[in-house]
Amino acid sequence: MNMGKSLRYRALFIAASLALAGQTAFAASLSFVRQTTTSTLAITYSAETTAQATGTVTIKKGVFTGTDFCVVLTLLSMTQASPENLSYAMYSPAATLANQLSLTGSPTSPSEVLAGSFSSTSTKNSTITFDYAFVVSPTTMPPPGSYIATIDESIYASTYLPSGTALASNTLTVTVTVGSLYGVSVVPTGSSFSSTTTSQALNFGTLAPGQSLGADILVRSNVSYSLLLSSSNAGSLANLADPTSLIGYALTSNGSAVPLSSGPSPIASASAATYSAAARYDLVATISPFATYPSEGSYADTITITLSSP
Repeated sequence: MNMGKSLRYRALFIAASLALAGQTAFAASLSFVRQTTTSTLAITYSAETTAQATGTVTIKKGVFTGTDFCVVLTLLSMTQASPENLSYAMYSPAATLANQLSLTGSPTSPSEVLAGSFSSTSTKNSTITFDYAFVVSPTTMPPPGSYIATIDESIYASTYLPSGTALASNTLTVTVTVGSLYGVSVVPTGSSFSSTTTSQALNFGTLAPGQSLGADILVRSNVSYSLLLSSSNAGSLANLADPTSLIGYALTSNGSAVPLSSGPSPIASASAATYSAAARYDLVATISPFATYPSEGSYADTITITLSSP
């Protein structure tokens, strides 16, 4: 998925190239000591891969006289936007994401909290550190903007169920930044969007008038977009050895003619954002009747797909 103003895509007949937006992870730490500190995490959303930020919770025994304790997480607020929301969760440990932590404040098992135990002989300066990850999934593609989660982290003298008054509390703020995202995939007719499938070659074999082959262009975006097609040979197949020998073809998209003889031709203009559901544009190329007997040899054309955001 590409962040930017416009993308250009090429292949033997119909093709695309795609650059993936990476993910950014930041680390943060906080401590339950005799004071409350504020911790923040920042994540840059990726439409292709999970994006995550990792943090740590350090528990200092201090004047705590018990042995068992747990850190319970409660989501206090989360910025969301229509029509698609962020898909996210918290896990521990950060390296394996083995346990999904509850964000409801009402865990149902020890695996849903950060649970630990001090030995009866440990000193007041003893500490136990946990790490976790806040993970954002690319299963949805929300509108551009900043999404802020506010999470309460409270420690209780229990194995996993909050009981009585919290021994200490901390507020974790997670900011997820979603940029303007749009990308294209060129796939066999009827196939699904795939960021790694960015080119298709339509091989007609021995050319004859009336032959038809096709492929699909799929677009995903969280902003409005426009889509242009242009031909390197003005809508004709050119002989690779003798470029003056041409064979015409007609191109349609979703049943409508796409004229290529006079320059770029739009097949979508200021179209609405698709979000996670890709918009499909089926392309069909049909060989035109031969005006004259063409020269023997191999013929090809390159269609350029230009995807842009206003």
